[in-house]
Formats: sequence, structure tokens, C-alpha cells
Amino acid sequence: MNRRFLAYVMLFCMLFMGGCGSQQTDYRELRSPDGRYVVIEREEDWGATTPFGTDISIQSRHPRLGMRWLGFPSKRVFLADVGLRSTRVRWLGDHDLEIVCTDCERYGVAERVDAWRDIKVHFDVGKAKMGDY
Repeated sequence: MNRRFLAYVMLFCMLFMGGCGSQQTDYRELRSPDGRYVVIEREEDWGATTPFGTDISIQSRHPRLGMRWLGFPSKRVFLADVGLRSTRVRWLGDHDLEIVCTDCERYGVAERVDAWRDIKVHFDVGKAKMGDY
């Protein structure tokens, strides 16, 4: 085969197959006051097409069926095309979580869950509409 053709194929594979994914750029955890849950905030950088996305999940600190190898139950409660700096999360009590997003009116919210298990999630996202992630 032609060496130039192979070089183009390699370049294509590196740029489009490996280079189009996301990369986690920031991560934060916040335990509930009673220690039963933890909020996990992740920011991903998708590159030039969609610069940032923030995913906020609640995870139980108690493993499934009491066995750590089965994992910990969790639920994503928020997803938006904003950077992590645009969100603020705080526990209002053992079972109440508040998520504030300052840029959500501009970019929209892709996912929003108001409750999971015994946790109620309160949102302050202005007049944000549903958006894409």
C-alpha cells in the first residue's frame, strides 16, 4: 500500500475516532449532612462543538444488598450544557438538595429530576427551557 494513504488513514483514526470523545475536566463531591448520600458533580469538555457539559448525580453510600462489589445505587438528577462554575449545589437538610444554575437560561437544561428515593431536589435555573446536551 501507499505510505501516504496509510498516513491519512492513521490521521483520520486519531482525529475522528479517538479525538471526538469527551474528557472530564472537573469533579466535585458533596456528602449529605447525615452521610447517607453523596452528590457527584462532573464537568466534561466536548471540544469545539459543545465546550462544556455538567452532570450532577446523587449516589447512595450504602451498597446494593450490602455488598460493595454490586456497586452503589445512583441517579443523575441534572444535565446541562454549562460549565461546573455555572452551577452551585448545597444540601438544605438530610433529604433536600438545591441546584442553582446561572447560565442555564442561556443554554437550557437537558435533564432535571425532582426526586430520587427520599431526596427532593429543588432547582433555581431561572426561566431555562429544555436544551440539548
